[in-house]
Amino acid sequence: DFVKALLPTVEKTGVTLCVENSTKVNMKDMYYFFTGADMREFVELVNHPLFGVCWDTGHAVMEGKFNQREEFRKLGKNLKAVHIHDNNGVDDLHLPPYSCLANGRHHVCNWDSLVEGLKEIGYRGVLAFETFRVYSAYPADVRTDALKLIASIGRSWSKRIEGEE
Repeated sequence: DFVKALLPTVEKTGVTLCVENSTKVNMKDMYYFFTGADMREFVELVNHPLFGVCWDTGHAVMEGKFNQREEFRKLGKNLKAVHIHDNNGVDDLHLPPYSCLANGRHHVCNWDSLVEGLKEIGYRGVLAFETFRVYSAYPADVRTDALKLIASIGRSWSKRIEGEE
């Protein structure tokens, strides 16, 4: 009912409204979406072309989804945006991709599988790097370089998703 009440405004403005997956750490006892299957079911229930999903990679990792390719398959065309950030699997850190390692060897999130999953479903939406912790974690004199690195990762992934690489 809440989402349906927003639809007239969505239609008037042409903005796509998205629901985002979360994590039990952030939501505590509140009900929320944690899986691609649950989110797809909700989008199909609302059944509106301007309503979809924003998938949050960091929240997924905190829910134990280190390989998110299968979640993208479940979401398919309902996936409209992706919030990309890294964490240690426990804390919602909002760090750039490839920042956190598991056991000192492998990244907590399987970034290659994530990119391949987006390519597989023909994703053409936004890659939003939700890495605002760069401003608090990095010294001021290197923040611009850190942001340039994040942009470079985004360009590389976009090329791979679109099949140019």
